[in-house]
Amino acid sequence: TKAPSKGFVGVIVSLEGALVDAEVLYGYTWAVFASDIGLEAPNPIEVRDIIGLDFSGSILALGWNLDNKRLPYYEKRFFDIMKIMIDKVPFVRRPGSKELIQNIIQEKDKITVVTMLPRELATKLLRITEIAKIFEENNINPECLILPEQSSAGIVSGHTVFGQLMIRCCSIMEKPSIMTLLIDSNRRNILLAKRMGISCIALKGNAANVQYLRSADQVIDTLNAVKMKDIYKLVKKALKQEEGPDQQTAPSAVLNIVKLKPVSSAYSDDDKPPRDTFADEMGSDQL
Repeated sequence: TKAPSKGFVGVIVSLEGALVDAEVLYGYTWAVFASDIGLEAPNPIEVRDIIGLDFSGSILALGWNLDNKRLPYYEKRFFDIMKIMIDKVPFVRRPGSKELIQNIIQEKDKITVVTMLPRELATKLLRITEIAKIFEENNINPECLILPEQSSAGIVSGHTVFGQLMIRCCSIMEKPSIMTLLIDSNRRNILLAKRMGISCIALKGNAANVQYLRSADQVIDTLNAVKMKDIYKLVKKALKQEEGPDQQTAPSAVLNIVKLKPVSSAYSDDDKPPRDTFADEMGSDQL
């Protein structure tokens, strides 16, 4: 049997939607935030459904009628609450996350970690769960951590923010969307990625109903179920469909990759010199 090709795909993994189980962290944060603004806290099903969305997209999904002009204030308040909660509530690395990252790196494939969290919170999650250590040991540049360039407040559709992140992921990995695969548990993110020509593996974790994830190419119970041969098969299947009669008709289905210069996040400290490794990015003196 011919061995599968290696090193030809780019894998995007959601931090809060796949690598880390942060449901309790989000649940308490949304409860305190809702109390602050005089609204009823989202129930657990609603919380799981919005994990992985940007703040504005979460507000839209919840159906909350907030003043658009005050969204930047609300977003800052939300993440200020999360900064307090992150030291008070449990969150863990999902089973299989370490092995998944190691397998992607060993296969010489490209990897990016996508998140809707501010850099300070994202790096803290990565460091406490020791995911950062895996990247550090393999000399992976911190540019592979992809987060919004600016506050999502004021953007009408949360999908717009995630779509921009997908384009940046493809650009940094230097892979077209058809050669890229997303691992996430948020149904809205998965649906958008599929529309962009990105193959998807859905983790059941945050879905109230597995039918919500039907747009994904594969649905799994745990990251331990992700095999590199399956990733290759899904990408090859997408390539075959692109060449055949079932090819995607949208002209933007396969993204043209343009090399982008690294862009500083609105949550990062632009006054500090750029860091070269995850060891520098997540040193114990940083948080």
